[in-house]
Amino acid sequence: MKDDATKSKGRRRRATTKKPEVKNEEGKNADDVKPALVDVDVPVVKKRRGKPKPPIPELKRLRFSETDIIAVDAFCYAPDEDISIYLLTHFHADHYGGLCKSWDNGSIIICTAITARLMRLKFNYPPEKIFIVEEYEVPTNIPNCNVVVTVFDANHCPGAGVFVLECNGLRYLHCGDFRANEDMIQVLSGRYPGGFDKCYLDTTYNDPKYCFPKQQDVVKYASEWVKMKCETYKSTQQRVVDFFRGKSLSSSSSSSTTSKEFLVVIGTYSIGKEKLALGIAQALDTQIYCKKDKYAILKTYDWKELDERITTENPAQCNVHLLPIGKTKKDAMREYLQQHVLHYKSVMVVRPTGWTFGYSKDIVYDNTRDGLFEMLERGFQHVSQEERKQGGVAIVRHIPVPYSEHSSYAELEMFRRLMDVREWINTV
Repeated sequence: MKDDATKSKGRRRRATTKKPEVKNEEGKNADDVKPALVDVDVPVVKKRRGKPKPPIPELKRLRFSETDIIAVDAFCYAPDEDISIYLLTHFHADHYGGLCKSWDNGSIIICTAITARLMRLKFNYPPEKIFIVEEYEVPTNIPNCNVVVTVFDANHCPGAGVFVLECNGLRYLHCGDFRANEDMIQVLSGRYPGGFDKCYLDTTYNDPKYCFPKQQDVVKYASEWVKMKCETYKSTQQRVVDFFRGKSLSSSSSSSTTSKEFLVVIGTYSIGKEKLALGIAQALDTQIYCKKDKYAILKTYDWKELDERITTENPAQCNVHLLPIGKTKKDAMREYLQQHVLHYKSVMVVRPTGWTFGYSKDIVYDNTRDGLFEMLERGFQHVSQEERKQGGVAIVRHIPVPYSEHSSYAELEMFRRLMDVREWINTV
């Protein structure tokens, strides 16, 4: 009996509620009434009501009249009966947050073709609810309203746009997230000599301490520096790979002489940083390896030079790998190197971010080629205390690169100085 009781523990069972022998209202014995079944193993789950969503902030409303209002990057807010048209400037999570397949606060979402493909890929969002601005720099009438929209390249991530919206004699410029440059200013100023009534400005780095170099210079110089290191650097320690391989491997001695010095890993977000990755891959004349989900994203760009480089096969033969930036910490990279230790001696992690600059007010940065080389070298030579205890063996090196897809402070100042805008509105 005891064994049977033990075996019955944890089994799902249904029990009946027992009642005392009393008469019910119809005079029947309670035992004659069919008992209710009680599922003793299923907990009662109370449905939680989510917090009410806040209203769309005024900052995110482009108001041309009482009826012509467009909400920009405002998908995580409560529906508004006055707004049926939304605009998505680009496909970064802090801008599309709240969007999903069933999102139906509005009738249409305005966006570029690449952003539309990304929406379909991630959310399988209904195409009939997407209004695609097919061509850059071509005025397009938005259906069911009086607004005309023209999109320009934002020099941010693929698909990102700077949007000019015109209605009722008003002209607004919404920069979304952007990296200002001379060409952009020249195009906008030449196209709209009358200027803009309002400009919604991306002010992510609106502080004089953020003085990083021009984007094209960073791509060029960083690619040159990585190539130089891969071609000229030789490990001073005899057995870097023995850290993983173990001295018992008979192939260790021969394979170490043919291993490449560095596997270059570039930390990226889901969208963005592709220009730097492509520049480094072209300098090293190698393919770019990435996971299948990343590959699917990259293919939506319809970017010929990138399509020719990316692959999901033969990672050991690709000198450049793309990984989520959150998975490029040292411990994770040590584990990653174990997968490729027969082909590479160590990992060079390139971390592109504008936040690289501005950490110290005491440092004056030199934005020339030599200045950037010096900065990259400091990151390369950095050895942690743990690595010092191991004799200075650095199998993972993190290289901060001042590559940003937002405007530096100097570029923001240039944009504000040269653009004819009657009202500036900071969005950050």
